[in-house]
Amino acid sequence: MLVLRSQMWQRIDDFIRVFISFLYSTKEEIGFDPTVKRVIFHKEICYVYQVGGRFFRTIKPLFLSRVLCITGRKTRVWEAVEVSGTSKEEIGEEMNGGKRFAVKDVWLDKDSSTEKENLDKIFAALDEVDMNKYEWVSSVNTIDNTCLRQIIGDVLRDKEYNRYFMDIVCDQRGKLIREPAQDAVPDPKIFDTNPMPQMVKQTRSGTQQLSQQSSKYSGRSGSTPLRAAALHSRDYKAKFQYRLVYDDVGEPLDEAANLKSLSQGIYDACIGMSCSSSIND
Repeated sequence: MLVLRSQMWQRIDDFIRVFISFLYSTKEEIGFDPTVKRVIFHKEICYVYQVGGRFFRTIKPLFLSRVLCITGRKTRVWEAVEVSGTSKEEIGEEMNGGKRFAVKDVWLDKDSSTEKENLDKIFAALDEVDMNKYEWVSSVNTIDNTCLRQIIGDVLRDKEYNRYFMDIVCDQRGKLIREPAQDAVPDPKIFDTNPMPQMVKQTRSGTQQLSQQSSKYSGRSGSTPLRAAALHSRDYKAKFQYRLVYDDVGEPLDEAANLKSLSQGIYDACIGMSCSSSIND
């Protein structure tokens, strides 16, 4: 504590600057998001996300990314149901017959395209694909190539490629955070590159958290310990909050109930990627 105080007084100007910045910051500037509200529903903690003028109450987390160091906000994906608002009465009013959606909350670099924008570009390009330009499929007359030619051709000809992509119900661009200060210089020593403590995933009401334990990591990635990446170079760009809602909830491939479901998921993903690759061919 004495060392900390000594260092603080050696840089008193910086301390005063930081203190004043927090003092005069708005709630949004220090991290509060007015478009998401923490609520209690049936004695459980959940969140109501506002997306494009609609409201979605979380049911359970589908994906919470694990970060090696705190440099920004995490990506979250929730199973959710649409409700009429954020008040105590409205969060219990389920819309669309209680249909489940997947809500994704992510932060993107300021010059990044959104997922909806990218998907629209893919569909627009696929609409213009020339069916006579299928020379990229090998002309060797084998069963595999014949099937591939037929499958991709039928999908594009019948305009059914959208079934191989997640349908986005609505999305919303959020606030752009401030640019880093012009005189800010990254400190490569601020994060330790030694192996981080191994973690174990604990599930709590409405959320998931990672806590330190001496045993191996228990989670979707098996027993591989988390290790901090070497941060030799990094772009600290201004980011904007982006939120979107998928029509289907789905499930992670590593949680597939059986081999048939797993194989079907991989198969559909391959068809979607093959359709996308035909854009540049």
